[in-house]
Amino acid sequence: MLEITSDRIAHVALENSGLGYFHLILSTGEMKYSRNYSLILTGSEKTGYTNKDFLKYLHPDDFKVRDKAYKIADETGRLHYEARAIWDDGSVHWMLIRGTFLLDSNKARVILSGTLDDITEHVAYRQKIEFGEFNLRTVLELAQVGTFGIELATRKITYSDRIKEWFGMTPDEEITPEKAYGPVIEQDRPRVKAFFQKVSALREGEVADIDFTVSPGNGFKDRVIHSEGRCFYDENGVPVRITGASQDVTTERKIQAALEEQVQARTEELQQVNEELTATNEELFESNKQLTYSNEELAQYAYVASHDLQEPLRKIRMFSDMLQKKPDLTNVNHDLVIKINKSAERMSLLIENLLEFSKLLKSDLLTTTVDLNQVVQDVKNDFELVIEETGATINIGELATIEAISLQMNQLFYNLISNALKFRRPDLKPEINITSTKISNDEASTLVDNLLQSDSYHHICIKDNGIGIEENYTDKIFEVFKRLHRREVYPGSGIGLALCRRIVTNHNGYIYTESKIHEGTTFHILLPVNAVFSLD
Repeated sequence: MLEITSDRIAHVALENSGLGYFHLILSTGEMKYSRNYSLILTGSEKTGYTNKDFLKYLHPDDFKVRDKAYKIADETGRLHYEARAIWDDGSVHWMLIRGTFLLDSNKARVILSGTLDDITEHVAYRQKIEFGEFNLRTVLELAQVGTFGIELATRKITYSDRIKEWFGMTPDEEITPEKAYGPVIEQDRPRVKAFFQKVSALREGEVADIDFTVSPGNGFKDRVIHSEGRCFYDENGVPVRITGASQDVTTERKIQAALEEQVQARTEELQQVNEELTATNEELFESNKQLTYSNEELAQYAYVASHDLQEPLRKIRMFSDMLQKKPDLTNVNHDLVIKINKSAERMSLLIENLLEFSKLLKSDLLTTTVDLNQVVQDVKNDFELVIEETGATINIGELATIEAISLQMNQLFYNLISNALKFRRPDLKPEINITSTKISNDEASTLVDNLLQSDSYHHICIKDNGIGIEENYTDKIFEVFKRLHRREVYPGSGIGLALCRRIVTNHNGYIYTESKIHEGTTFHILLPVNAVFSLD
């Protein structure tokens, strides 16, 4: 029958706990040890170990730790240290060595009795925690974040050194609720107290935050602090602790306030500008309304006045014809009647041209697709007799097809070709060249100033070899009733080129001239490819 003794029970208990035990006889160095002792120290079951054998497996870097532990044990009678063992397979394992010196009757130390515990996993876990804490401290330091905690049961408050510095406290200063709230400016204290009450009522995982200002005085700077806090609960769902982090956001809030102030100022400026624009638009709308009404009235007046003027002119011409046929009319009176008749004819022509110009100013004609080749050919046919009489040559290049007001395009080319035929040199047969090219917006901007934006333009040229125009008159010829020659030499009303400019303007285009005396004139017309019309 197996004898069950207290020593046997202790031996079994130690083996089952995973601990290895040993007894070292100090005088001889002889050791007694358990199976687990050998496994923890060497990784295998061996027998016959001495204290010297133990030292063979101890990591060389841990001898100093062992020596220090023995010095402490000399004073306390208890041995306790952690060290590494290098197993037979070369792997390294951590062990916890604990022991007690046993004394003889003379109180001399005779035996060291102790245990070995394999703590490799525990050390790895502890190192992992320490590494995590180190990383957290590094992040908090880099982010300049402070931490705080409150034990709800005891109301004990802990601040990190950074928060203590912000609050004007010393690193070892004990924190009371009064000290915690003291540096907070008076108007923010109720909000801070409400913040902690809110945090203590948060559910698991929820976070609350707050901005407040501290003013510790005594040479410490005022700061705006942003804090976030959460509440932790025990296994019964009772709140036990508040933890959180704080950051100095003084600079950020100053920048934010400055930006908000600038945004507010800009917003007010924009509102004022918008109000001014609205008022200006209303004024413009009213002015346009009045201008439209005035233009309509003016056009109606011009039409009525011109129409009414035609009737007395017809009577003047009729009576002058009757006087011209009288047999008793003297030669002197006959010449006077002829002059009256010619003046009436000029007046009639002038009125008709004024009517045409007034219609053009208020043009509401519809645009269509216009083939300029056909328009110029039709105009050329109209001047067939004049071309034969003068021996003129009209050369027409390939022209564009555009969106335009057909009647106005006909009037434009009719007036320009008519001028070229009229203002010819007496010693030279007229030659007129009409060409068209497509140019870019950049190219067009080199030809005229204040160009409206368009992808491209049709550049049309009507060039003649006539008498030419003096350079200082090249702009004035487009004015209404502007004449450079006497009627007796070159008849006309002086309104034709004014009509041309109005037509081109109606099509958002440009017209200008290049000319030299006795060498001829070139009329340049720029019409946008993507036509936008201005018919007001």
